[in-house]
Amino acid sequence: MGKIDELEEDLYGKEESTFSGRAKRRVIFPRSGAAPDAGWTDKNKDTGEKKPVRAGMRRIILLIAGIGILFLAGGAAFVFLYLGKQVPEAAVKIQSRDFLEAGEEFTIPITFANTSKTVLREVELAIALPDGSLVQEEDGVERPAPARIIKSVPDLAPGEEGSVQIATRLFGKEGDTISLQATLTYRPENIHARFSAVGEKQVTIASVPLALSWDAPDTVSQKQDVTLRAHVHSTARASLNDLWLRVEYPSGFSFASGDPKPDAENSLWKIGSIAPGQDATVTIRGVIQGGSGEVESFRGGVGVYNELTKIWQPWREASKELRIAVTPLSVEVAPREGRDHIIIPGQRMDAAVRYRNNSDVALKNISVSVAIEGDIADPASITAGDGGVFDLSQHAIVWGPGGTQKLQSVAPGEGGELTFGISIRAAPAVRTAADKNLSVKIHAHISAASVPQELQGTQLGMDDLLEMKVQSVVLFAGRALFRASPIPGSGPLPPKVGAKTVYTVVWELRNFTNDLDNADVRASLPPNIKWEGVIYPKDAAIAYDAASGEMRWRVGKMTAGVGVLTPALIGAFQVSVVPASSDAGRVLTLIGESRFSAHDAFTGEDRQASVAPLSSETREDSLTTFADWSVVK
Repeated sequence: MGKIDELEEDLYGKEESTFSGRAKRRVIFPRSGAAPDAGWTDKNKDTGEKKPVRAGMRRIILLIAGIGILFLAGGAAFVFLYLGKQVPEAAVKIQSRDFLEAGEEFTIPITFANTSKTVLREVELAIALPDGSLVQEEDGVERPAPARIIKSVPDLAPGEEGSVQIATRLFGKEGDTISLQATLTYRPENIHARFSAVGEKQVTIASVPLALSWDAPDTVSQKQDVTLRAHVHSTARASLNDLWLRVEYPSGFSFASGDPKPDAENSLWKIGSIAPGQDATVTIRGVIQGGSGEVESFRGGVGVYNELTKIWQPWREASKELRIAVTPLSVEVAPREGRDHIIIPGQRMDAAVRYRNNSDVALKNISVSVAIEGDIADPASITAGDGGVFDLSQHAIVWGPGGTQKLQSVAPGEGGELTFGISIRAAPAVRTAADKNLSVKIHAHISAASVPQELQGTQLGMDDLLEMKVQSVVLFAGRALFRASPIPGSGPLPPKVGAKTVYTVVWELRNFTNDLDNADVRASLPPNIKWEGVIYPKDAAIAYDAASGEMRWRVGKMTAGVGVLTPALIGAFQVSVVPASSDAGRVLTLIGESRFSAHDAFTGEDRQASVAPLSSETREDSLTTFADWSVVK
């Protein structure tokens, strides 16, 4: 007898009892409009032809159902006995400080432990830091933190503990609360399922080591050209990277230009990295309009900006309010080359002060003054036209009704110009690394001693401030050498027909006050001159393109003070020549004109300089003489 038959006999017995009869009889409701199932007619029940088949199927279904119930009961027992335990197998704790300075370098200790009596296998620790965080990786390089930092952990025995440390820098606004999270995932021994334990820590940004300030006039005239400067200063202990400046303009302001040019929407500037104690400045120019007495507010923020998501996260914010006043008197500094002119050391700057009476009545006894700030400007060279004089007590050029007749009375709607000039020193004084990004500030002021009755109570004075950037002095030199050279030459000297002589070409660069980007030097070799493949120093990015015959020195970034506070940049290479008989008695050209180019990071202009072709006339070599220069037979 099979197990199914035995089960049937146990349930129903050999005789059909009252219980078994009820169990085996079923009421089958026929489908609407259908005849009852022929398999369950009285005839079939009496004859019993199909009864054994139907009963066997029913017993199989009951058996399967019983097994399913046992499985579910076992699962419920597992959930209740294992998952329902109140004590987890592992614990994770983040032991960070509660307060920190934005951008400071600090270490986050994370501890974890196996608190169960079971070995934990396949252990992994995932650490989540806020967006914009920086993390120092194992190679010592600081990089943006990924979404999750994964640390593999060896198997943990019962009661065993472990720890990891993450060196990071976090950022945010002052008072922001930042969440740190660590998740330990594991698999208890003899169980296939994985589980996790989570540790969290809230950290507050106590301070932000950034300062944002504005340089702008407090009062402006209707439809006046306005110049504002946003200054960013870092007091952090380490460099702050990927910084952006964002400016919100009032409704009455029309943006005209920015210096440097904005990177997005005329309101976003990518400042990049700022070292401890370093400054960054953004200049904004435009025209402001509004009703008399209205206050227009400019709001700036320093923080991070995601160019893909367009999400802006400020760390430090500051605003500047400008009051609009239709002043009876207006004044403006007007350099001859324009207000955006870059000052060139060694040249003279000539300018005018434009004044105007905007009122409906004549204004009398007007005074105008111009103060010039900047060490690179030579005060002894100041000249003033139209009766102006230099007042030592004010350190300013002054025009008044006593010396300038046209200032005695200015009719309604009328105005004029007052001229002045000053020389710019050829060599700026560079004593420390702070002597960089020089500018000349010109502050003009106008006022009237006599106030008409119609304007009583009105502020007649007005100021204009113009700041002009100074171009960096760049010195580029080249020389051909043979004996007094970082790479000694070889071959006969003077050069001899049919014999190979090797010369050294030296390029030298010095840069005074502004950082230069993409610095580059190029020159071409004549067809009879050969590149020897020897350079100095060995890591100099000097290369020769045989196809074009061009030499190129990729200098890259040149910081301010190179060759002044630090040694000059030197790039040297060797070339050779085998003179032909037609060259006898001649001086040979070794290299064509050398051309230097770079981008001034402060003024925003492109810089160029050149050196005339160099020849075997090695005048810069103190160990050669006139007799060594020309080819001999």
